[in-house]
Amino acid sequence: MELFDYYQYTYGKECVGDLNNLVFTDNKKYKEVAERLAQQTGKKIISHLPYIDEKFSYYDPEKQAYLNSKKNLEFLTTAIPKRVVVHSDLLKTVLSEMDFPVYLKGVHGIGGNYVVKLNSIKELENHSKLLSLMSEVVIEERFEHDLNFNVQCCISSAGELSFLGYSTQLLSETLHIGNCVYLNSTFEHLPAPVQLITEEACQSAYRLGYSGLVGLDILYRQRDNRAVLIDPNFRWNGSTTANLLGNIIFEKTKQNYMFWLGFSTTRYDKFSDLLTKFRRHLDNGEIFIIGGVNREMENNFVLGLALVGSRLVDLEENRKFCLENL
Repeated sequence: MELFDYYQYTYGKECVGDLNNLVFTDNKKYKEVAERLAQQTGKKIISHLPYIDEKFSYYDPEKQAYLNSKKNLEFLTTAIPKRVVVHSDLLKTVLSEMDFPVYLKGVHGIGGNYVVKLNSIKELENHSKLLSLMSEVVIEERFEHDLNFNVQCCISSAGELSFLGYSTQLLSETLHIGNCVYLNSTFEHLPAPVQLITEEACQSAYRLGYSGLVGLDILYRQRDNRAVLIDPNFRWNGSTTANLLGNIIFEKTKQNYMFWLGFSTTRYDKFSDLLTKFRRHLDNGEIFIIGGVNREMENNFVLGLALVGSRLVDLEENRKFCLENL
């Protein structure tokens, strides 16, 4: 298996040399660390960032852009909601023939960005500013579901599929507010239709020539055992860190559930503020804070909050507390 990122080493699966040498503070240092690992192991880095020399990396921005586009879901799998891609000028005309509610999605939006829920065509005018930023729009009919999964894998250059983990996602309307990760979760724990979509989408991406991280948002409905893919994320996902560190946190805390929240800020003093606000929770081992510098944005500090508990209900109070203080 290739090195898909320096995180695999800090996670401790296949350490090369001194872990302290894997610390970096900016894009230049990241490039040095990644290329040194590639030279030491004789393997290429599967990276989603352009900083690494191509002889050390599988980075391919064109393939990544194609696979991440919401308009190309049919390339990955036939298990998708009823949907149509239209030019923004034709949006109102097409919507007049649709059953509501529907979701409007920007073709190149990430996560809940550029996603709007419409209960009627009259609500369209409430989102004119956002829609003006989109040349093409995906209109997607609502798929009633019981669970919203995020399934994450890594595809090697030989087409080998490594399962990294899964979580269930919590949303408020279209806004993503966090992921719940489970102790000892395996690929086989997922419903069969979700497994099938994951394998089919990864195989389709590999046939295109893609190697790297995969995060698939898949809705599942129990009554007819049906699942649909709604969003492809061929990149480092917001909850990838939670999947990689999950077993370590579960082992340390002896808990069964973890709720993962992530946010970013340009204020470095925000981290200190959070430590003060969450002191009791930190001392009790109910919350772990993981911080780092976002490699894709200069001067951007990324924080991940891992809330742990023996029962899902144990997490709810702490989750509300965190959301109120972020």
